[in-house]
Amino acid sequence: MEFNSAGGYGSSLVETDVDQQVNRQTAPLIKQKETKQKEMKQSRQEGTRTDAVAFYQDNFGLVTPFLTEELLSWVNDFGDEFVIEAMKRALVRGKLNFSYVRGIMNSWLNQGIRTVEELKLSELEGRNSRNSGSGWNRSRSRSDEVVPEWFLERQRKRKEDYLADEEEGDAGEMLKEYLAQRTV
Repeated sequence: MEFNSAGGYGSSLVETDVDQQVNRQTAPLIKQKETKQKEMKQSRQEGTRTDAVAFYQDNFGLVTPFLTEELLSWVNDFGDEFVIEAMKRALVRGKLNFSYVRGIMNSWLNQGIRTVEELKLSELEGRNSRNSGSGWNRSRSRSDEVVPEWFLERQRKRKEDYLADEEEGDAGEMLKEYLAQRTV
């Protein structure tokens, strides 16, 4: 036993053993934390934090590691500009989640759009077709509509009745004229 600075006798051996046990338990955790920090620093230096990731963090919020991987996958496949354009469209619509952004990009891919240039061209073509009147609604003819037979029959009967009434009106006029000429 030794005399310690607190004015009493204590065992410095016991304290040393406890310190060593704590160090043995925390050392792997500390080393793991240091390794992770080095990896993050190295990945930032290598440029894995793209403009799309920065744009997401600035406008949507926290970027989780899972989301970073997905963003980087989209960026690697289609480029920063493509992903950022989808995020801008989501922001304009007030949608602040990545699932909406993913839906926009999937929609573009289903339309065969793979770049921002193709997207702009597609939108321009869409505007031109709407302005020229060749949209689906304007070009659709009435013969494409499915109408029940009973409805068509009712329409024919109304038309026949109308024509018959008109003919009777003309015949009545002709009879009046004939009778008026006869009495003169």
